[in-house]
Amino acid sequence: MVYRIEAHPQPPDFALQAGPEAVDLSPGGTAEVAVSLRRTGGFDGPVEVAFEGLPEGVTAGALSLAPKQDKGKVK
Repeated sequence: MVYRIEAHPQPPDFALQAGPEAVDLSPGGTAEVAVSLRRTGGFDGPVEVAFEGLPEGVTAGALSLAPKQDKGKVK
């Protein structure tokens, strides 16, 4: 029996995770959302994070994750 294994380099990429999944806000209230970045395949560039499609009257600031930075918070 012969086995053949092939390996290919993984392209640079990243995945984001934000939480908590849901936030209860009172009018005029604020909340903080934690953002985690997982870099793969040697990706080391900056990542800009923005939230879109929020309900009317709800805003979220932008977040810039620098190279080698893997966590941040958005208000």
